Amino acid sequence: MKKKLLLNMLLCLITLSTFAQEYRPMLTDGKEWHCFRRVALSDVDWDPNGEWTYTIKVVGDSVINGVAYKKMCKEYTQDVPSGKNKCTYFAAIEKDRKVYSYSEDGDVLYFDFNLHEGDCVSSYPEYVVTNEETFEAKNRTYRRLVLSGFVWVEGIGSRNAFEIIPEMESELAPPYILEDYMVECYDNGELIFTKDDFYNTTTGIENVTAEDQKNADVYSISGVKIAKPEKGIYIQNKRKYIAH
Repeated sequence: MKKKLLLNMLLCLITLSTFAQEYRPMLTDGKEWHCFRRVALSDVDWDPNGEWTYTIKVVGDSVINGVAYKKMCKEYTQDVPSGKNKCTYFAAIEKDRKVYSYSEDGDVLYFDFNLHEGDCVSSYPEYVVTNEETFEAKNRTYRRLVLSGFVWVEGIGSRNAFEIIPEMESELAPPYILEDYMVECYDNGELIFTKDDFYNTTTGIENVTAEDQKNADVYSISGVKIAKPEKGIYIQNKRKYIAH
């Protein structure tokens, strides 16, 4: 009886260990994200018009107030926007399947991969996980969460770089255009993920057609589903648009 009990306990521990190892961390040494930014029709000096490429890299460790963070570098690879530095640093930390950015006022949550289908983001309760699944990309298995039109992938993040819920400043006047997204992700020089992999078709998330665009659900900038676009910024098919 005791042997049977010990065997069951051992199997349970092995199962728990296997489950724990399934999580694919995001902030690992050698990880880098290649991104693209385009601004058009802007009339504000602090966000000039143009197109730029930049990278976000994990470049080591940084201890802040006794806590070990990952040191992150955002660097423009060619031209630099007016008023911006070519390279800026910030700190981020990953713990308990959550990714945070350091802030003197308290760490800011970027991603929470503890969420499951039906759960909502703690700081943005209007964003609900509508789908949870695993899929293959570049011979690796990933876990994907679909949240009210946005996609998070364990080990990668979101298509919109490091923003937890991509937002646009509400004071920007139409017809301001902003695109800012991840193009590719590398792990120690190896390409492991591209922007197209976020919407991999092997598990039912299909490419958007013109008809899909026309019939897709519409959300306000705060994530509330609406019947039709209102004046200002709205979200449809994971992209932001401006209604006049």
